[in-house]
Amino acid sequence: HLCDRRQRQMCIRDRILSPKYESYQIAGEYISVTEDGKNMLYDINGNYIDQKNYSSIVEVENSSYFIAIDGQDGTYSIISKDTNIKNNYKNIAYLFNNLFAFTNQDGKSGIIDATKGEIVEARYELILKVDGVNAIEARDTNGVATIYSSDMKEVCTMSGAIVENVNKEFAVVYNQTERIYLDKNGNAVENTQVYLSLIHISEPTRL
Repeated sequence: HLCDRRQRQMCIRDRILSPKYESYQIAGEYISVTEDGKNMLYDINGNYIDQKNYSSIVEVENSSYFIAIDGQDGTYSIISKDTNIKNNYKNIAYLFNNLFAFTNQDGKSGIIDATKGEIVEARYELILKVDGVNAIEARDTNGVATIYSSDMKEVCTMSGAIVENVNKEFAVVYNQTERIYLDKNGNAVENTQVYLSLIHISEPTRL
C-alpha cells in the first residue's frame, strides 16, 4: 500500500526517509520509494537493500513481499526481508500465502514457495489460482489440468477440465465424466457438503 500522510511524516520524522521521494510503499520491513521515475528499496532503518534500478516494484497484497522487475533486462524477482528469489524469470504472479507462479524464458510455468524456492518445476503452460478458494490450477500443453491444494498436495489430474467457483467456500473441477468438489483449502470434499452449504445460503431469513 502507498504510505498515507501519517506514515510518511513518521518516516521523515524518524529520519528513515527523505521527504524528496515521489511515492512510498511498505511491505513488511521494506520500503520502496520512487524518485525521478526510478524505484529503490530501503529497509526500515533507511539502508539500501539493493542498488539495482527496478522499473517496477509492486507490493504483494497482505504480505511482506514485493514483486520487482529489473530495469535493464525486464526479469522478475521476489523480494522480502529474508528472500531475494531471482532466476531470469520472464514473469511472476502472486497466488496466495507464500506461493507464486513463475514463467521462465522458455514460456514454461512452475510454482515458487517464497520460503523454499521452486517447488514445482517449469513444466506447465498456465498456472492460476482457483477462483474463490486457495487452490491452484496448472495446465499442460495438452490441456490436462492438475489441481493442487493450499498445502501443495496434488488433488486430481483431469483432461478437458472446467474449473468454476461454486460459492465462497467451494469450487468444482469437472469434465464429461468426472466431477470433484474442492473446499476453501483446495481439498476434495463430498458433494453433500456443497449441497448442504448451498441450502444454508439459499434459506430465507426468518423473522
